[in-house]
Amino acid sequence: MDAVELLRPDRLAWLGVLPLLYLLSRPPRPRRVELTAHLTQWLHARARLHRRPVRFRWWRFLLLLLAAAALVLAHAGPRHPPRPGPSRLIVVLDASASMAARTESGASAFDVAREAVLQRLATLPAHVDVRVALCREVAEILTGSRDAVATALRAATPWGRGLVALDAVAHGWPADTTAVWTLGDGLGRSAAPRDGAWTRVGKPADNTALVGCRVDDGWPLPEVKVTLQVANHGPARTVALWMHGDPPSPSVGEVPPRTLALAAQETLEVVVEVRRAAGGSLWCELRDTGDVLPLDDRLRIDLPVPPQPDIAVRTAGAAPKPLVAIANALASECGGKVVEGVNATHAGLVLCDGGTLADPVPAAARVVTFGTALDGRGATIDTPRLLDWERRDPITAGLDLSELRVKSALSWPPGFPGTALLHGERGPLAVLRRNGDGLALHFAFRLEDSNLFKLAAFPQLVRRAFARAFGSGARPKVDPAALLDADESRLAAAAAVPDDRPLPRFGTPARSLVRPLLLAALVLLVLRAYLRP
Repeated sequence: MDAVELLRPDRLAWLGVLPLLYLLSRPPRPRRVELTAHLTQWLHARARLHRRPVRFRWWRFLLLLLAAAALVLAHAGPRHPPRPGPSRLIVVLDASASMAARTESGASAFDVAREAVLQRLATLPAHVDVRVALCREVAEILTGSRDAVATALRAATPWGRGLVALDAVAHGWPADTTAVWTLGDGLGRSAAPRDGAWTRVGKPADNTALVGCRVDDGWPLPEVKVTLQVANHGPARTVALWMHGDPPSPSVGEVPPRTLALAAQETLEVVVEVRRAAGGSLWCELRDTGDVLPLDDRLRIDLPVPPQPDIAVRTAGAAPKPLVAIANALASECGGKVVEGVNATHAGLVLCDGGTLADPVPAAARVVTFGTALDGRGATIDTPRLLDWERRDPITAGLDLSELRVKSALSWPPGFPGTALLHGERGPLAVLRRNGDGLALHFAFRLEDSNLFKLAAFPQLVRRAFARAFGSGARPKVDPAALLDADESRLAAAAAVPDDRPLPRFGTPARSLVRPLLLAALVLLVLRAYLRP
């Protein structure tokens, strides 16, 4: 039991009044004695009044003596002296993604650590100030009342690609007033700090993880190429890779699962090509891994919504079969349909063969014309010869147009605006124009006056023009929280982890005994009042 100290011991001199209380408590002696012949009647009258003779009662005097002593002690300022020790607790809790690994009990390491912290909070002295630092990429400090901290802690979850150094958060607090308690798995960068209490949860384990993702989106075309990096931090194993969209309207077409044979400690790069059916979520999942950390076995890719996929065909007469065929192929590939030119207001691309068109093309329009006269202009030239084509433009790069033959073509005047893609001996045979957010690709010849539709480059020219007409568009987004770095997904101990270090004994403030002594004095006086004199 802690010793008791007095702030004013000189006031104990008031205990000298206790003998005076004895003298004051004795019943007074009668001043005179008178003889009477009516003593019998007087005794009967006193008995009928239930009066007892006045006597000195030791029990009443003892209660008065104790009450007076309690008052004198309270006046001297007694108290329990303060006990040295910290009065603040800083809990440094590893909340990185690796803490989501399951333990032998089935709960995650983070759940085990959180329950240990909550139990400790419930038993801490009321005067101890508590702060909890959740360490992910940065340290999130939970402050406030004990209940507020516990509520915020229950709602916390482990996540994140990296981890702020636990030692940096735990270091620097004054040891005489602050106790630091770090809880972590000791894996990767989650090294135990040098100072303060330390509790380890979880243990090393094998793990398979998705650690990298790159998306090459052919937007607005449906091709999407996903390059995944699968890391095997353990012995050789076989896992299944699944890719799917969210039902009921999946974002991609059906993708058959793939079986991946991973060597020990291997990082494998896997390329999967999918076809976008709509915008939305594309999920990549590793299944049958058998590891303890499912958090890094799944990631989400948000695919942008494709543009209007309808293709319009507008011709002066009967539509050429090659033009209709390429329109049907492109519309089917993009999930749209072929519409007539009069319904081309909201079409993704308009294909024109012959006829006339306003010059310049309206802003934001997307058109590919073949031998279409602009504003009615266009004298014809016979058998123009192709000299060369633009090798660096995305529409014609890598294509072989050397076999192109043209019977007749429109003769565009000198200085015709735009970027020439096909260079003829008497002027450009194909010109590219940007018109605001749209695009216009003008071929000087009709399809029936050339062999372009017979060349392998013809479908690519139309597809690339369609893709370039919409620009780069929105980019796919990979959920950054689902991809862990190498240290987080590797659940092997990077260094020796020290044994657990307990928390120090917390200090206690001085506790005054004045109120208890005053209350004791009051109780003693009340009891004395109930004792008959």
